[in-house]
Amino acid sequence: MEIGMNERFDKDRLIDIWSSREVCAYLSHVFARHMLSMYVVSVVKKRKIEKNIYSGILYSELGANLWITAGHVIQELEDHRVSADRKIVGVSWVDNCPVGCESGIPLACDIGQLSMHFINDPDFDWGSVKIPDFNVRQLAASGAMVPVTSSMWTGREEANPEAYYLVGIPTEWIGGENLRVPGGVNAKATPTLACVPLRMIDDRQEATPEGFWKCDHGFYAEVLPCMDEQGAELASIRGTSGGPIIGLRREADGNIRYWLFGIQSRWLPQSQILRATRIDEFANAIDSLSAEFAEAGGHGV
Repeated sequence: MEIGMNERFDKDRLIDIWSSREVCAYLSHVFARHMLSMYVVSVVKKRKIEKNIYSGILYSELGANLWITAGHVIQELEDHRVSADRKIVGVSWVDNCPVGCESGIPLACDIGQLSMHFINDPDFDWGSVKIPDFNVRQLAASGAMVPVTSSMWTGREEANPEAYYLVGIPTEWIGGENLRVPGGVNAKATPTLACVPLRMIDDRQEATPEGFWKCDHGFYAEVLPCMDEQGAELASIRGTSGGPIIGLRREADGNIRYWLFGIQSRWLPQSQILRATRIDEFANAIDSLSAEFAEAGGHGV
């Protein structure tokens, strides 16, 4: 996909400041239109209120409307749903972050009724959730979303990006308050979307843990410093699993073109290195699901 350059930036110097706070803040608003996150509120052991915002993207093509995220994210949702020590008391979609989750779109069915497909193993980590038709109509009505289609990864092999980013909602950037009210819980959250600059690692390293490095089809990158609009540096990318890895390049006309390269999966906190599942590994599965839903009939966002 392509975006026009904001006139605030000196195009000749942009390549040198891809990781600057100003550029990352600008790009976070650009990429926000593709982001769809799931906000889940749970009561743990009848006492503790827990809020989780799971990062992901909205995909819509051939009548298929899917939430794309990491496989281990969907595994965690399923584990929480069946846990005897936890009760999920609220689920909503959060579109076009950053917005307050209190204005999110409530899930149109019980979370256990969602159609989910996922694989969660050390080498392959991706998943999808079919978005209920009623929620699809709500997302379309909001006018805030620009769904991802297969065009966002077509041609990535020749793209030669100048910069890469992880886009997601870090746990430490979720504000809000928890209130117990008669008959339930009122847990508000105000997430801030992070556009985290990355430095791709081309060579596999003989390092521990061995399992982290041995994935031949993984996308490896060093996490570079990222700051919020007040200048506070992000300490941890925890919470961004399922967020997209986006590569971009400045074209000759000064515009920027970008592609989806993968979905964030694992990371090593001490060395600030992540491993994402490349889009190459699950693009065919997405195509198959799209064809399946197209046959069944569907409407895009």
